[in-house]
Amino acid sequence: MFKKFFIKDEEDEEMFETVDPVLEQRRKEKFSAPLIYNDDVEEEKKKEEVVFKKVERQQTFTLRQQERELTDFEDTDIADFLDDMLTGPDEFIVLTAPRAQNGVRYVQACANDGIIEVELGIETDGTRLYAKTCDEEECRRIFFDFYENRFRPDMSEYKPVEF
Repeated sequence: MFKKFFIKDEEDEEMFETVDPVLEQRRKEKFSAPLIYNDDVEEEKKKEEVVFKKVERQQTFTLRQQERELTDFEDTDIADFLDDMLTGPDEFIVLTAPRAQNGVRYVQACANDGIIEVELGIETDGTRLYAKTCDEEECRRIFFDFYENRFRPDMSEYKPVEF
């Protein structure tokens, strides 16, 4: 009875839809897990520590934020960048040493809703991120001590950053 619906007519054109492979991969990732409206399931997702590639050696320190990057700067520039980070929404600051100092390659920080998170880029076989929250005074001390090669982090205060 329905056989005539499945017979291909020679005049019919075949219709193929081209699919962008990147979009298809994202669609698969997005819809690979069933949608469950339960906050507990979100916590069950296994997070893992990510190892980044090592930062290439540089001649000098680098100070960076959203709008600019400096290689020739002074303590006052660090203070200005920290002030910008503390007063502006979604601001960050990154201070990268020419080479790792006491295992720390760079220090970065951001402030969200008055909470300051400082992250250290610890260099081993790659670069691993470790973070802690702190107040404004401690954040400033970390950045200036790192810049003056006096920073000796107590790693028991820091936790690995997981993605």
